[in-house]
Amino acid sequence: MKRVVLVVAISFVILSLQAAPVVSGGEGLVRILDARNQGLYAWTVGASFAGDDHGAEHMFDADIRTWENSVFRLFGSWVPFEPLEVSAALGLGYSYPQLISGVSPTLALWDFELGAKYTWPLEFWSVGIAARTFLPTRSSFFGRGVFGGALRVLASREADIFTTHLNLGGLLREKAGVLLGAGAELRYDFFNPYIELTAEVFADSFPVRLTPGVRILTDIGISLFYAADFGLTPDARSIDLEGGEYVNQISVGLAYSPVPQIVRRKALVFVKVRDASTGEPVAAQVTIADHYPGVFVIGPSGERVLDVQNGRYKVTVSAPGYTPQTYTLNFTPRRTSVLEIGLEPDRTGAHLIVKTADRQTGGVIPGVSVSVAAITLATDEVGEAHFNLPPGSYTIDARAPGYLPRKEVVLVSASMPLAVTISMLRSDARIRISGIYFPSGSAVIPASSYPAIDEAVRVLHGNPDICIEIQGHTDSQGSAEGNLLLSQRRAEAVRGYLIRAHGIPAGRLLARGYGESMPVASNDTEAGRAQNRRVELVVLP
Repeated sequence: MKRVVLVVAISFVILSLQAAPVVSGGEGLVRILDARNQGLYAWTVGASFAGDDHGAEHMFDADIRTWENSVFRLFGSWVPFEPLEVSAALGLGYSYPQLISGVSPTLALWDFELGAKYTWPLEFWSVGIAARTFLPTRSSFFGRGVFGGALRVLASREADIFTTHLNLGGLLREKAGVLLGAGAELRYDFFNPYIELTAEVFADSFPVRLTPGVRILTDIGISLFYAADFGLTPDARSIDLEGGEYVNQISVGLAYSPVPQIVRRKALVFVKVRDASTGEPVAAQVTIADHYPGVFVIGPSGERVLDVQNGRYKVTVSAPGYTPQTYTLNFTPRRTSVLEIGLEPDRTGAHLIVKTADRQTGGVIPGVSVSVAAITLATDEVGEAHFNLPPGSYTIDARAPGYLPRKEVVLVSASMPLAVTISMLRSDARIRISGIYFPSGSAVIPASSYPAIDEAVRVLHGNPDICIEIQGHTDSQGSAEGNLLLSQRRAEAVRGYLIRAHGIPAGRLLARGYGESMPVASNDTEAGRAQNRRVELVVLP
């Protein structure tokens, strides 16, 4: 199929160094979309032009099969809400088929496009989803218009002056395909070079393009850009009607936006949040008034580099169990500032003391990672971690190497400190249940043995992820075969009781009888035989 591809784009864009609209509206490079937007209420208008004397084919537009063609577009974008950007583009097509006699130059309506993008700023990346609809408004001179659309997921990451963009999505118009792309750019005050690699994967073609470009910025709201396409596969290269091949395609543009924050640039702030009493890192939230994004989440490390707009802002740092602190700060463009915050524990709230101990030995366990309400502390040398929290219900999550994770829900109030002991079970632990005695030759659990079994229930409920083997044992009285069967019946009796009376899932319990093969005491005395008539619970790996 003979195709003629050349793109010349003219765009009016916001000067903000984050603003670089694609030819049909929205933030981006040439084909790559930016996962960020210009900021609340910012808007952009522009025009684009595609074409030269070898023909033109706009991104995602159907082929133009005449000798000379151009596509003009008027487009705009607006951010009505901080995460949402909407855009639209109206096109006019021009054709001058000089190799076809009797056909005059034609200027007629092209397709109409509507787009929307929703963004989420994360700790290191901004991510988003972008949708575009193509409405078939083109003149019949250019062929039948086809309703279609494109959907993409986006990711962008800025590290000082270097920004990376990733796009992945699908296109459905005259045929279905997959859109792939990656781009990178350097952002200086007045100079913005960039490059992108894009591809569309169709059943019958695979165009791949490399597009370097540059954008020149001014301090009066006007920008200029130039880019060139290089087709890396035959499907991405232009072919004129006489069979000549044209690899490169060019794009040039002019941009302007009347946004008030027109010269605002980025500043980097390294934030470190610590407990003012202990010096331990604190997971916190930073809220910046009148800024987009307005909220930054800091993880358990207590550290994060914030990419913020320069200017004077009211900044609030808060964390559960701590008194919020508010500052008025000046952020300077192209400089990295260090902000160290020491949060004071909220003494007006509830005080929770979490103690960790080995369930079998009773010894304290230092260094256990204890998390409560997004606050993570390590237990000290006496096995304790102290939390100051607003009154309420909380889940304690305790973890340590060599031990099974343990969770427990507690209710704390401001009236008095609450001390909770978390008994942790080693991952290779054997839980011995003593005090379970069966009548001779019987597998019926006597009522006097229920309290001992109920102790195991607390272990199972406190460690909901573990599975256990219920091991039945006997003394040496009677035959070995009979004792093996008796021990199995007793293990099954304990398993059934745990399932029926306490709702322990059957899949977590395995019953197995060992008969007299594993004594823990001598069978020569009644006292020793009593110890051997036992049931043990063993955690399965």
